[in-house]
Amino acid sequence: MDTLTRDRLNIVINGLEAKLDEVRKTVEGLLASLDQQERLQWPEFLDKFTSASNELATILNFVRRASVFPSSEDGTEFLRKQLIVPKCVFPDEDEELSDATNGRVTVWNHDTVPLYLRTKMTAEVESEEQSFESIMLGDEKTNRQIDLSNNPQHLLQYNADDDGDGRLSVFDRC
Repeated sequence: MDTLTRDRLNIVINGLEAKLDEVRKTVEGLLASLDQQERLQWPEFLDKFTSASNELATILNFVRRASVFPSSEDGTEFLRKQLIVPKCVFPDEDEELSDATNGRVTVWNHDTVPLYLRTKMTAEVESEEQSFESIMLGDEKTNRQIDLSNNPQHLLQYNADDDGDGRLSVFDRC
Protein backbone atom coordinates (compact mmCIF):
# COMPACT_ATOMS: atom_id res chain seq x y z
CA MET A 1 0.00 0.00 0.00
CA ASP A 2 1.49 3.35 -0.97
CA THR A 3 1.95 6.20 1.51
CA LEU A 4 -0.85 8.35 0.12
CA THR A 5 -3.40 5.55 0.38
CA ARG A 6 -2.20 4.67 3.88
CA ASP A 7 -2.49 8.31 4.97
CA ARG A 8 -5.97 8.64 3.51
CA LEU A 9 -7.05 5.43 5.20
CA ASN A 10 -5.63 6.58 8.55
CA ILE A 11 -7.49 9.89 8.27
CA VAL A 12 -10.76 8.07 7.60
CA ILE A 13 -10.27 5.51 10.36
CA ASN A 14 -9.25 8.08 13.00
CA GLY A 15 -12.17 10.32 12.11
CA LEU A 16 -14.61 7.42 12.15
CA GLU A 17 -13.31 6.21 15.51
CA ALA A 18 -13.83 9.63 17.07
CA LYS A 19 -17.31 10.08 15.64
CA LEU A 20 -18.40 6.53 16.47
CA ASP A 21 -17.22 7.05 20.04
CA GLU A 22 -19.48 10.13 20.24
CA VAL A 23 -22.42 8.09 18.93
CA ARG A 24 -21.68 5.31 21.41
CA LYS A 25 -21.72 7.78 24.30
CA THR A 26 -24.99 9.30 23.07
CA VAL A 27 -26.65 5.89 22.76
CA GLU A 28 -25.40 4.90 26.22
CA GLY A 29 -26.97 8.09 27.57
CA LEU A 30 -30.25 7.26 25.82
CA LEU A 31 -30.27 3.76 27.30
CA ALA A 32 -29.50 5.13 30.77
CA SER A 33 -32.42 7.55 30.38
CA LEU A 34 -34.73 4.70 29.43
CA ASP A 35 -33.69 2.79 32.55
CA GLN A 36 -35.01 5.68 34.65
CA GLN A 37 -38.45 5.84 33.02
CA GLU A 38 -40.23 7.35 36.01
CA ARG A 39 -38.06 10.48 35.74
CA LEU A 40 -37.72 10.48 31.95
CA GLN A 41 -38.44 13.79 30.26
CA TRP A 42 -39.66 12.80 26.78
CA PRO A 43 -38.90 16.08 25.00
CA GLU A 44 -35.33 15.93 26.31
CA PHE A 45 -35.07 12.25 25.34
CA LEU A 46 -36.30 12.98 21.81
CA ASP A 47 -33.77 15.80 21.51
CA LYS A 48 -30.99 13.36 22.45
CA PHE A 49 -32.36 10.84 19.96
CA THR A 50 -32.34 13.49 17.24
CA SER A 51 -28.77 14.32 18.21
CA ALA A 52 -27.77 10.66 17.80
CA SER A 53 -29.46 10.55 14.41
CA ASN A 54 -27.62 13.70 13.33
CA GLU A 55 -24.31 12.23 14.50
CA LEU A 56 -24.92 9.14 12.36
CA ALA A 57 -25.68 11.39 9.38
CA THR A 58 -22.44 13.25 10.10
CA ILE A 59 -20.55 9.96 9.98
CA LEU A 60 -22.06 9.14 6.61
CA ASN A 61 -21.11 12.59 5.30
CA PHE A 62 -17.60 12.22 6.71
CA VAL A 63 -17.09 9.00 4.79
CA ARG A 64 -18.27 10.66 1.59
CA ARG A 65 -16.48 13.95 2.22
CA ALA A 66 -14.66 15.29 -0.81
CA SER A 67 -11.79 16.87 1.13
CA VAL A 68 -10.41 13.44 2.06
CA PHE A 69 -10.92 11.89 -1.36
CA PRO A 70 -10.41 13.06 -4.92
CA SER A 71 -13.50 14.74 -6.30
CA SER A 72 -14.16 11.93 -8.78
CA GLU A 73 -14.11 9.25 -6.07
CA ASP A 74 -16.71 8.68 -3.39
CA GLY A 75 -15.40 7.80 0.07
CA THR A 76 -17.45 4.66 0.26
CA GLU A 77 -15.91 3.45 -2.99
CA PHE A 78 -12.41 4.05 -1.60
CA LEU A 79 -13.24 2.06 1.53
CA ARG A 80 -14.77 -0.77 -0.50
CA LYS A 81 -11.56 -1.14 -2.46
CA GLN A 82 -9.52 -1.74 0.70
CA LEU A 83 -8.76 -5.31 1.72
CA ILE A 84 -8.86 -6.20 5.42
CA VAL A 85 -6.84 -9.19 6.54
CA PRO A 86 -6.56 -10.06 10.24
CA LYS A 87 -2.92 -10.35 11.31
CA CYS A 88 -3.53 -12.25 14.54
CA VAL A 89 -6.21 -14.84 15.21
CA PHE A 90 -6.17 -16.28 18.74
CA PRO A 91 -8.33 -19.11 20.09
CA ASP A 92 -8.14 -17.72 23.65
CA GLU A 93 -9.92 -14.76 25.22
CA ASP A 94 -8.13 -11.45 24.77
CA GLU A 95 -8.47 -8.85 27.54
CA GLU A 96 -7.27 -5.98 25.34
CA LEU A 97 -9.86 -6.85 22.70
CA SER A 98 -12.55 -7.10 25.34
CA ASP A 99 -11.60 -3.70 26.76
CA ALA A 100 -11.41 -2.09 23.31
CA THR A 101 -14.88 -3.36 22.40
CA ASN A 102 -16.43 -2.79 25.83
CA GLY A 103 -16.91 -6.53 26.28
CA ARG A 104 -18.80 -7.09 23.02
CA VAL A 105 -16.00 -9.17 21.44
CA THR A 106 -13.84 -11.24 23.75
CA VAL A 107 -12.38 -13.76 21.29
CA TRP A 108 -10.93 -13.14 17.82
CA ASN A 109 -10.79 -16.66 16.44
CA HIS A 110 -11.66 -18.53 13.25
CA ASP A 111 -15.35 -18.54 14.19
CA THR A 112 -15.72 -14.81 14.87
CA VAL A 113 -13.50 -13.36 12.13
CA PRO A 114 -15.85 -14.27 9.23
CA LEU A 115 -18.83 -12.87 11.13
CA TYR A 116 -17.23 -9.48 11.76
CA LEU A 117 -15.51 -9.12 8.39
CA ARG A 118 -18.49 -10.26 6.32
CA THR A 119 -19.36 -8.01 3.42
CA LYS A 120 -22.46 -9.87 2.27
CA MET A 121 -25.62 -10.15 4.31
CA THR A 122 -27.04 -13.49 5.35
CA ALA A 123 -29.67 -14.99 3.06
CA GLU A 124 -32.52 -14.29 5.50
CA VAL A 125 -31.58 -10.64 5.94
CA GLU A 126 -31.10 -10.20 2.20
CA SER A 127 -34.53 -11.66 1.40
CA GLU A 128 -36.14 -9.47 4.09
CA GLU A 129 -34.48 -6.38 2.64
CA GLN A 130 -35.64 -7.27 -0.87
CA SER A 131 -39.21 -7.71 0.34
CA PHE A 132 -39.09 -4.33 2.11
CA GLU A 133 -37.70 -2.69 -1.01
CA SER A 134 -40.41 -4.21 -3.20
CA ILE A 135 -43.07 -2.99 -0.77
CA MET A 136 -41.55 0.50 -0.75
CA LEU A 137 -41.33 0.60 -4.55
CA GLY A 138 -44.95 -0.48 -4.79
CA ASP A 139 -45.97 2.27 -2.36
CA GLU A 140 -43.89 4.79 -4.30
CA LYS A 141 -45.57 3.88 -7.59
CA THR A 142 -49.00 4.06 -5.97
CA ASN A 143 -48.25 7.49 -4.50
CA ARG A 144 -47.04 8.76 -7.89
CA GLN A 145 -50.20 7.53 -9.57
CA ILE A 146 -52.36 9.18 -6.90
CA ASP A 147 -50.46 12.45 -7.32
CA LEU A 148 -50.92 12.32 -11.09
CA SER A 149 -54.64 11.58 -10.82
CA ASN A 150 -55.08 14.43 -8.31
CA ASN A 151 -53.30 16.82 -10.66
CA PRO A 152 -54.96 16.46 -14.10
CA GLN A 153 -53.35 19.63 -15.49
CA HIS A 154 -50.58 17.57 -17.03
CA LEU A 155 -53.25 16.02 -19.27
CA LEU A 156 -54.62 19.34 -20.52
CA GLN A 157 -52.96 21.64 -22.97
CA TYR A 158 -54.14 25.03 -24.11
CA ASN A 159 -54.26 25.48 -27.88
CA ALA A 160 -54.90 28.86 -29.46
CA ASP A 161 -57.09 29.02 -32.57
CA ASP A 162 -56.29 31.25 -35.50
CA ASP A 163 -59.07 33.65 -34.48
CA GLY A 164 -57.71 34.05 -30.92
CA ASP A 165 -60.25 32.11 -28.88
CA GLY A 166 -58.81 29.14 -27.07
CA ARG A 167 -59.87 25.61 -26.44
CA LEU A 168 -58.70 22.86 -24.10
CA SER A 169 -57.82 19.47 -25.49
CA VAL A 170 -56.78 16.25 -23.80
CA PHE A 171 -53.78 14.37 -25.16
CA ASP A 172 -52.88 10.77 -24.53
CA ARG A 173 -49.44 10.65 -22.93
CA CYS A 174 -48.53 7.25 -24.41
